[in-house]
Amino acid sequence: MLVDSQSKRLINMILNIIEDDAGGTQEDAEDILFAGLYRVWKEIGDKFDASRSPLRTWINVLVASEAKEWRKKRVRRLSIERRFGHIIPTRLSPQQPATRDPARVVESINLPLEDIDKALTKVPDRDREIFKLFHVFFLSIREIAAKESMSPSGVKSSLRRTRRFLKGSLPDLEF
Repeated sequence: MLVDSQSKRLINMILNIIEDDAGGTQEDAEDILFAGLYRVWKEIGDKFDASRSPLRTWINVLVASEAKEWRKKRVRRLSIERRFGHIIPTRLSPQQPATRDPARVVESINLPLEDIDKALTKVPDRDREIFKLFHVFFLSIREIAAKESMSPSGVKSSLRRTRRFLKGSLPDLEF
């Protein structure tokens, strides 16, 4: 099979992309390869066009794209962990580790994070959980909706309520 014969080369390509400032490991490279090959499997019927490029090239592009996306998220994640590392979620099972990376982040915090955590204790548990899943663990609206068994508009409403409460309680807080 093409993939078996090329997996070592693909792993090396991935490691070249993720090792430097993202601190990627062999295990990360294998995970990325798996994600890339899963993407190939999902998209081959709809997006692969043999008249435009050979299969090997198309696989390289998709796997490299997965590696670059992982690297980008990992670098952001490391930066966020340095800034917000001590914020602990109210509940997060070990089966669902916080591996998502930031697409959105509180850009300007003029307050100690302890003040934010203290204010969040006054928010209902579900709203606090949704807020932290979004702003700390960077899950998407859709992912949170699935995890919490609610609609995406319900997640958005919860986030609005929590932000409104925090802005009222902590006027110096900027999102």
